[in-house]
Amino acid sequence: MIGKENVGKSSFVNTLLGKERVIVTPIPGTTRDPIDSPLKYRQRDYLLIDTAGLKRRAKVQENILFYSQLRTMRSLQRADVALYFIDAIEGPTRQDLRVIGEAAQAKRGLVIAINKWDAVEKDHKTALTWERDLREKLGEMSWIPIIFTSVHQKQRLFKLLDLATNVYDEYHKTVRTRDLNKVLLPIIKETSAPAVGGKEIKINYITQLKSAAPVFGFFCNHPDLIPANYRRFLEKQIRQHWGFEGCR
Repeated sequence: MIGKENVGKSSFVNTLLGKERVIVTPIPGTTRDPIDSPLKYRQRDYLLIDTAGLKRRAKVQENILFYSQLRTMRSLQRADVALYFIDAIEGPTRQDLRVIGEAAQAKRGLVIAINKWDAVEKDHKTALTWERDLREKLGEMSWIPIIFTSVHQKQRLFKLLDLATNVYDEYHKTVRTRDLNKVLLPIIKETSAPAVGGKEIKINYITQLKSAAPVFGFFCNHPDLIPANYRRFLEKQIRQHWGFEGCR
């Protein structure tokens, strides 16, 4: 669980555990060291890692706060899935988007929880508008699933855990080479990569090289000439056919 101070990370952990495992107060900075908590849920074992609330870099002056945030980012390296909490009252900030980007760069599964949703005045369109605006800000990271929660009202907290579990499964998923080539090669033939400098690009074979995080290899004659927009096109095709929700 990562996010800024007082967004509900520790309260979320306590609610799932059904006990006060983590101290929760309105005083910012209560959690300074990552706290590991095992959880058994629906016959699966989880390790919940609660982390220190992130401060704006300009405010990180004390050594203890600096190292708290360093340990938070190191905890991300131990995780399969990161749940990023955003304060629904404040809305997503530049720092939120920056840290989400760092988590994506770290190749972790990702879920965004918009917490304190109970404190927002809303109608039947508010959630849709909120999600659309956030996805616009996420840009190329719009593959991250979003859920609206309220730790205070205990709303959709186990749905958040279910969503994180689904992302974990997607993160470890492997697609058979035969299926990749059967589906993608006809699409590539129909919408081929643009020629560069008179050189025609031919993709002959596709395979998944690894999972957790998923990596795919496209074997072709001029891999260095494939433009970024065509790479995004190929990624979109993989997502449309096999999901990989919450995975970069």
